Amino acid sequence: MSQPGRQHRLHNSADKEAANQQLDRAFALLGLVSGRSLICPQCGTAKTKKVSFFVGKNGTPRWGCRRCGTTGTAIDLYIDKTGCTFLQALDALLGRAEQSVKVPTPTAAVHIAPSFEAVHDVDVYDAVVRMGSLGAAKEYWATWHISPHAVSELGSTVITNPDAFERVITKRFGIERLRACGVVTEARNEKDYFLVNRRYPVIEPQRGADGRVSAMQFRPSPEQRELVEAHKRFKREHGEDAVGGPRYQTPFLSPRGAQASTLIGYGLHRAAKLPPNSPIYVVEGAKDWLAARTLNPGREFYAVPGTGVMPPPAALEVLKDLRVIVVLDGDEAGAKGREVLVKHLRDNGIQAAPVADPLPDGMDVADLLVSKYAASGCTCRVCVEFRAHRTTSLAR
Repeated sequence: MSQPGRQHRLHNSADKEAANQQLDRAFALLGLVSGRSLICPQCGTAKTKKVSFFVGKNGTPRWGCRRCGTTGTAIDLYIDKTGCTFLQALDALLGRAEQSVKVPTPTAAVHIAPSFEAVHDVDVYDAVVRMGSLGAAKEYWATWHISPHAVSELGSTVITNPDAFERVITKRFGIERLRACGVVTEARNEKDYFLVNRRYPVIEPQRGADGRVSAMQFRPSPEQRELVEAHKRFKREHGEDAVGGPRYQTPFLSPRGAQASTLIGYGLHRAAKLPPNSPIYVVEGAKDWLAARTLNPGREFYAVPGTGVMPPPAALEVLKDLRVIVVLDGDEAGAKGREVLVKHLRDNGIQAAPVADPLPDGMDVADLLVSKYAASGCTCRVCVEFRAHRTTSLAR
C-alpha cells in the first residue's frame, strides 16, 4: 500500500530518460557555461570545442571532455556537483522543484543538437565496401605486418578515388538515401560531407552471419594518420595542458547515427560457420582482429568495436553455441573490459571466460604482432619506433 504524500516522489523510466535529455539545463544550472563554451566539470577547461554533447551508444545524451576524457549523463553530473538525491536531481532537471537544491545561478543556455538515428541500409553499406580496393587495403595494413590473407578475410577495402566514389554512389542511391543511412552528413558550410573520404578512406566492415555489412568504421590515410599521431606525440611529450602544437585530429570516422543494435563487431561472418562448442577468442577492434588472424591463423576471433560496446542480440545469436575466451588489451581498461564483457556474455547464456594468460602490460594484439618483427631486427618505420619506445623486447 502506498503511503500518503509519497506518490509525488515516485518516478519511472520515462522520467529518467526525460531528465537525461536536459544536458543543456544541467550545465546552465550548475554554472558550467562560459560565453559560448561549455566548462568541463572535471578538469575545468573552458576552451572552445573541448567539451561537447553527443548521443551515447544506448541513445542517452552525454557530455564529454576531449582534454581529460571524462564523460557522463545529466543526472549523474547534477548529483555529483550538488550532492542531491536521485529524485531531487529529477525534480531540478525536469523543472518540477528548482529550489529543492541550491545551485549556482544559471548562465547562458546551451542546446544539444537533435539526435539522429540512421536508417540501417545494408545495400548502401555493402556497395560502399565493394567500391573500395582490396589490394590497397592489403598494402595499407601491411604497415603493421598484417597478412594479406587476414585482410581478405575481413574484407577491408580502401576508397582510392574519392571524387569518383562520391559521383557513382550518389548516382546509384541518391543523396537523400545516403544522408538517411549516415554515410553523408552536413558540414558547417551546409554542404554534403561524405564520412568516408580522402582523409579517411580505409573501410573496416562489420559483417553479420550472412556476410552483409551491418556497420563500418573509416580509418585515416597514411598522411592523415601522421597528423593524428603528431598531436598525440605533442601531448605525450609536453603534457595534456600544453598549448600550441599540432591540432587534434579524430582517429576514426564512422557513419552518423548508427544504432547500438547494428554495431555487431568483426568476424561474425566467420564465427557463424564454426561447429558448436568451438573456441573463439575476443579482441578489441578491427586492427587487433587482423593482427590476431595473422599471428594465429589456426584460431578464430571475434572483435568488439570497443570495450564500451557490448555485443548486441545479432552477435549473441552467433556466439551462443561457442566457447568464448575474452582477451582484450593488456592494460587497466582491458582488465575492466574483460570483467564486464564476460558478465554480459554469461548473463546472456553464453559460455565465456577471461583469457588465462593476458597480454603483456600496455600491449594490444597489434603491438604483439609488431613486437615479433621488431625483435627480429626489422627496419620498417613502425618497428623502429616500437623499439625506440620499448626498453625490453615484448615479443613472445
